[in-house]
Amino acid sequence: MIRKIVVCFMLIFMCVSLMTACRRGTENSESKVYQLYYSNKNQTKLLQTEYEAEENDRLSLAAELLTQLKIVPEDLSALSVIPFNVDLNDETLKFEGNIMSIYFDSTYPSVGSIEEILCRAAVVKTLSQIDDIDFVSFYVAGNPLIDAKGKPVDVMSASDFLEGTGDKVNTFQKTTLKLYFANETGTHLVSTSNEVIYDTNMSMETVVITQLINGPETEGAYPTLPKDTKILSVATRDNICYVKLNSKFLENNLEVSDHIPIYSIVNSLSEVSNINKVQILINERKDAMFRDSISLNVPFERDLDYIGE
Repeated sequence: MIRKIVVCFMLIFMCVSLMTACRRGTENSESKVYQLYYSNKNQTKLLQTEYEAEENDRLSLAAELLTQLKIVPEDLSALSVIPFNVDLNDETLKFEGNIMSIYFDSTYPSVGSIEEILCRAAVVKTLSQIDDIDFVSFYVAGNPLIDAKGKPVDVMSASDFLEGTGDKVNTFQKTTLKLYFANETGTHLVSTSNEVIYDTNMSMETVVITQLINGPETEGAYPTLPKDTKILSVATRDNICYVKLNSKFLENNLEVSDHIPIYSIVNSLSEVSNINKVQILINERKDAMFRDSISLNVPFERDLDYIGE
């Protein structure tokens, strides 16, 4: 009788062990599909394709995806965005908070080139799909990535790349924008020349407003719009550009004169050839008041009187 009981317990133990092993095997076999990004052969577009990852650990998964960015699928006519001789593994990565830092060696492409922008865009867009990774920072040869003006590049998120609504292809183009920001005293506007690389799926009007929200890169120029201003829509009809923003635009507490944020938008958009007037809407409202002093219920025309030194 005792022997039968022992045998039963052994059988139960073996069944439980087998079930646990099967369950663990199932957990380990779970995989997730990610989008990987490559460059077209002219280095003007990002192409994307699906990839089923094997790793689950965050650092190992990031290393796996970065390694795959160096290997172009045979069925995709594309180029790798990361030089093949760059060594990438989980030891070259560091995760802290919600930021994944990548430590490239000196083979990283020259900063500001189309190749480098595509590389950065592909890396950020790929890694941002991993849970809890909201930002990516870049280091080259042990130091923070430095832009063409000698300043460290801030941490980046997927939304930092001016990207349109294209489903499968992101076509990037370089252009120079004439934008108007505040002067040091906030009483006048100053003209700046900004070189940007943007997705041609975006309208030029959206690119302009996005750059104004991002703020100036030129010394002596100061922000005119709050960073948390959001573009809800932009459309141009009959030479009037209708810009719909969220209510954060009205909460502008920057130290600038009342008309400066308005004409920062209006004068900058007026540099686009088909725009003569600009109508600013807040959510769906045309009757909003800016700082209780300027009615937004009518379109604004370009006004050069606000441009000073």
